[in-house]
Amino acid sequence: SANPFTISSRGGGSQFFDGLINEVRVYNRALSSREVFLLRWAPWTVSRTGLVGYWPLRQITQVTEAWDHSGNKNIGKLINGPTVGRSNQIIKVRR
Repeated sequence: SANPFTISSRGGGSQFFDGLINEVRVYNRALSSREVFLLRWAPWTVSRTGLVGYWPLRQITQVTEAWDHSGNKNIGKLINGPTVGRSNQIIKVRR
């Protein structure tokens, strides 16, 4: 990608998130507060307009890549040994 970004770290990669990540969505527009609420409780009702990437991490098949389900073919690279948990196949991010 011309504009890669990192999820779960900051400070130039020196500080990491230690927890669970279920899915990641990136839009090229601001979402309304109603859309944000609906993404949690009824995601199928939210417009896909502006959806740049959607990675449902509970549906990955390997622990090195996350496939984009938005139709834009943005493949996510998983690094630092994340593991797939048994509870809804959620990614466990380690520091």
